[in-house]
Amino acid sequence: MKRNFTVGIKQSIAQLVIKAFVLLSFIGLSAISLAADKNATKEQETLGGRIKIIPTLGYTNFKLSGMRSEGSDTNSLSFKSKGGNSIGVLSQIPIDEKLDFETGLEYFESGGSYTLDSGFFSLTLAELKLSYLAIPLRAKYMFNSPNTEGFRYYGKGGITATYLTQAKYETFLGTSQDVKSDMNSVDVLLNGGVGLDWQAAGGRANFDFNYNYGTQKVSKSAGGKAEGFMLQLGYAIEI
Repeated sequence: MKRNFTVGIKQSIAQLVIKAFVLLSFIGLSAISLAADKNATKEQETLGGRIKIIPTLGYTNFKLSGMRSEGSDTNSLSFKSKGGNSIGVLSQIPIDEKLDFETGLEYFESGGSYTLDSGFFSLTLAELKLSYLAIPLRAKYMFNSPNTEGFRYYGKGGITATYLTQAKYETFLGTSQDVKSDMNSVDVLLNGGVGLDWQAAGGRANFDFNYNYGTQKVSKSAGGKAEGFMLQLGYAIEI
């Protein structure tokens, strides 16, 4: 009887030890998890927030500088600016409280119009329509605090690698010719600009102005470099 009682006590003590071990393990894991969450939150606050995904739509206006066909000084045929569209998805990765790294994938239209300018009148004879896929690599710096209510202002700067997807030469007579083989496929744009964003529903809407200057010749034979601006409207969603 005494032996059975002793065995029962030992079993009870063992069960209590196991329960205590499980409880302490649960408390310890909970504490570690809570600390990790706090550290993650602190790190996010230090970095100025989480990664952002930004769908964009925009308007482009480019010209091909230094690209000119043969002609006289008074009746020259040259490229002038041409409007187009852009669409893309950008990602912003926080580096510190005010500085983000921006990249993504964009599609935009470039090119120019052949214009006959006599000094008294001008006539658009043809358009060179270029389409590109682009990967921007930019830094974004916030001028005011990321926690500012209302409008926040920032600047951007970097490069954009582009790949030519389509090149067409269209005349005012309605004819169209594929001239992609006459163009250089790759260009690198230097760009800089400014923008602002504001709270809108669960994310932040933004409006950017970027100026771009090409470093490579557009045409293999006629030369010319692309330069112009982009106006983009986007909506940033934190992930």
